[in-house]
Amino acid sequence: MYFCWRARSRWPICPIPAFASTLAAFALGRIRSEATPTGLYYTPHEPVALTLAALFAARLTYRLVEVYAIDTAAPRSFGEFAHSPLALGAFAPDGRLVLRYMPGLVRWRRRMLRAKRARSS
Repeated sequence: MYFCWRARSRWPICPIPAFASTLAAFALGRIRSEATPTGLYYTPHEPVALTLAALFAARLTYRLVEVYAIDTAAPRSFGEFAHSPLALGAFAPDGRLVLRYMPGLVRWRRRMLRAKRARSS
């Protein structure tokens, strides 16, 4: 793996996934969830959302510059892009955040819908 290395212990050190999990836990505690008459809404933590969007856009911009401006004659493949540590650094926090948000949002939605049914019956 490109994003892990072995220290003196038997377990590899993986800073990017560890950072992504920590960031997801931080952002998950700062979600604003609202039940309004028009529906259920949630707002992610703005600084984290903007940072991840900027990181994603910067990685894609770097890739476009790399492919179309730096060396246009070099053969390129999706595998080269997917196995890059830069790609993992850009996509791992987004993925971890989504994987941490979704179960919490599903539980919140079920709780709100259950409460609505209990009020109406």
